[in-house]
Amino acid sequence: MIAPKLYFDLWDDLYVPGRWHLSAPDVDEHGREIDPWQFKDGEVIKLESAPLLHMVRPGRALDFSLTGLTVPLVNDRVVSLFEHLGACRRIGQRYGSA
Repeated sequence: MIAPKLYFDLWDDLYVPGRWHLSAPDVDEHGREIDPWQFKDGEVIKLESAPLLHMVRPGRALDFSLTGLTVPLVNDRVVSLFEHLGACRRIGQRYGSA
């Protein structure tokens, strides 16, 4: 039996005054190109180094944002919330990492 995928339909508010807007990650911290579409598959990916995001419009960082290609970006507060809710554990179990 195949476990159902977890799906969270999250959207950010593009009209928050003074908020930042970020581009999709297309290079890593070493300048190597990465495929920004790989983040859309809903699968755990392993990168050799951290992806870089570029600010399209500087401003205030949000707890949750979507990049230009709707790649979700969360801060530590959101990660802690997901951990508290057990979402990370369920995702880890699905992918064999927990």
